[in-house]
Amino acid sequence: MVGEGGPLIDDSQREKVSKLVEYALDKVAEALVGAEKREGVAYFYRPTILNDVSPNSNLLKEEIVGPVARAGTKALTNTSKLSALR
Repeated sequence: MVGEGGPLIDDSQREKVSKLVEYALDKVAEALVGAEKREGVAYFYRPTILNDVSPNSNLLKEEIVGPVARAGTKALTNTSKLSALR
């Protein structure tokens, strides 16, 4: 399982990360892991790896201060590799 990491600084930062990820997913990206808020006392966002992010996505144009990474185009399609990340 991917480590959980610490919280983001505030709810507005968590919302920014969430919206950038949602926008990428609405276009063509695929979430390999994560891509969701963690509810609770602090401002957690699950560590996220996205595959097939469009080159025009805001995700690649804006600085993301959060646990989000881009795997590339069809970089992680091997299920054994994905299982190790979960």
